[in-house]
Amino acid sequence: MNIVVLLAAAVLAAPSPSPSPEENAGLERELAAETREVSALRSRNAALLAERRNFETALAQQKDLLAGGDGKAVQNDPSSNRNGAAKPKSVAAWDFKESSFRIPGSSSHFAAVETLPEGGAMLVIDYPEVREKTNPVVLIHVDPALTAGKTLKFTVLARGEGISKPARAHHGAVFSLRLKQPDGSLLWPGKSLGGGDFDWTEASFVETIPVGGSFAVMLGLQGVTGKVCFRELKIEELPAE
Repeated sequence: MNIVVLLAAAVLAAPSPSPSPEENAGLERELAAETREVSALRSRNAALLAERRNFETALAQQKDLLAGGDGKAVQNDPSSNRNGAAKPKSVAAWDFKESSFRIPGSSSHFAAVETLPEGGAMLVIDYPEVREKTNPVVLIHVDPALTAGKTLKFTVLARGEGISKPARAHHGAVFSLRLKQPDGSLLWPGKSLGGGDFDWTEASFVETIPVGGSFAVMLGLQGVTGKVCFRELKIEELPAE
């Protein structure tokens, strides 16, 4: 009996062999898959919340009509007290006329601000060929004191030109967060805009920022070449449910 115990203790005390490169790669793939699944679930929750708000607005319109109103005030003003919905509160916005953001590392070779024909400015990330292995992105940091514990809606207008076909679902033109959790771990929730060519398109997603966490908005290209433009980036705080 004592021999068995000693053998078991020796096995437990023995150092674990270092994982092989193949095992590390497998773990990284599993982590990436789990991160994408969490992001997809959050996006699904945001969509369900939007559907709920649309339903509540429609219900309020019906009640207004039954009460003798015309329903238009509720329909045209989502912040109207008649349907009990509060208007989202602006947290921050960027028109890209001023460089109030950071272009990290090698990404600075591919990012610039250009003037729009109709006025205003846009952020342009142009990565036409693989001159060096990089994912050119711009990071825009936001004061954690403004966002801790809040549910935020992130919105931007994006346009793509000649973006190569993404090899993975989360690659392509990206609009996401580099979200640092209170325990120091990182998540990458957001929106993949894919590849190819597309005209100005509104992209948005919703994320709750944990107390003690911090984030940067990430705009650019991942795992692809091509050109993507962004304008009218804004962050809004959604009212508490």
